Amino acid sequence: MERYNNRKIDETGKIVLHSTLREVLKLDKGSKITLSHIGSLVVVGCGEGDGTTCTVDELGRFELPSEVRKEFGWTTGSEVAVYHTGTQLVLKTA
Repeated sequence: MERYNNRKIDETGKIVLHSTLREVLKLDKGSKITLSHIGSLVVVGCGEGDGTTCTVDELGRFELPSEVRKEFGWTTGSEVAVYHTGTQLVLKTA
């Protein structure tokens, strides 16, 4: 699992994915991603899945649902560690 820079949650509850990650995962504006909560991690998969579906916006951001932010104690400015596993991203508290 490769670690990327920590990302901060903005005032709208969104997190920006690094452009390199967006390229590797072939994500652009309108791409659908799925968030699944597994223990102390949030797993982000491309395409369809069993979790919450989010859409990547024109700035490469996606919104973390409020229930996920609340459960992890993530608020505006919270740092989230981003890991890349090949076909998925893993988010956890930095």
